Parts: sequence; C-alpha cells; structure tokens
Amino acid sequence: MSTRTLQVEELVGEALDILQTKHDLKREGIYVQTKFTPIGGQGLNKSIPYDPKDTIRDQIKASLTVSLRNLRVSYIDSYLLHSPLRTIHATSEVWRVLIATQDAGIVRKIGVSNVYDVRTLAALGELRKVQVVQNRGMRETCGILMSGCTVKIMGLSINS
Repeated sequence: MSTRTLQVEELVGEALDILQTKHDLKREGIYVQTKFTPIGGQGLNKSIPYDPKDTIRDQIKASLTVSLRNLRVSYIDSYLLHSPLRTIHATSEVWRVLIATQDAGIVRKIGVSNVYDVRTLAALGELRKVQVVQNRGMRETCGILMSGCTVKIMGLSINS
C-alpha cells in the first residue's frame, strides 16, 4: 500500500467520521472496500503497512489493522487481494488468510482484483467462493475472462 493510498484511507476515514457524526449517516449505509497489496505490488521507497519479512498471515493482519484504523471502521465490507501472486499455491495461501478474516467477521466479502486467468478464480473458488472481482482494463479482456468462468462470483467490477 503506497503512501498515497494510506493518505487516501486516512482522508476517507475522516470523511466517514464526519458523515456519521455530523450527518447521522449510519455505518450500515456505507460500503467500504480496500485491498491487501503483496510486496511484489508495492512501489519502491513507499510506506508499506507491514513488515515484508513477516509471514503472509502477519502481513495481511498488519495491513488490515492499519486500514481499519485509517478508515475508522470496525469492519470492511469488501477486502480484496490486489493481484494474484506468482503461483497458485502462494495466491491460495493469501486466500486462506482472507477466508479467516471473513470467518472472524472483520471483513464481509472477499475478492481479488487484476485477475485475468480463469484458472486462478477456479482455484480460489475451490477454497471459498470468490465474492468480488474487480479488474481494470479493457472490457473485452474481462468479457473473455467471464465467458470461460464457471466459478460463481457475486460481484464483478470492470473499470476501463
């Protein structure tokens, strides 16, 4: 998570706090989504919300704790793996940790972004249904991905 992302989370948290305290907006009426970005997706010389030497479980736990604090919320509606790791095994390891955060009630939905291989979605879906897919890029690429997908997905966001 870059310094910019951390700053954005802090600003969003401040805005959420104002909306709830001064405008009586209920937390249940707000949908909060954030991502865990593995070390391979982090920019150089940027603030990272975890120790890269820690286990993946501890990296995700630290990153999620920072996001909860920055956003000033007690749970996240949608928590995404920013992008698959280099192997299905490593990606599945992250997915298992996301499942554990969901089971603990810290996050409501789990998902992945920047995934363009249906086999990755299928592998994750074997562990737990992929509930959110958020891909950036051409609509055609996402259409090809979804046309070959037999995995049940609750939400798909295509940004182009």
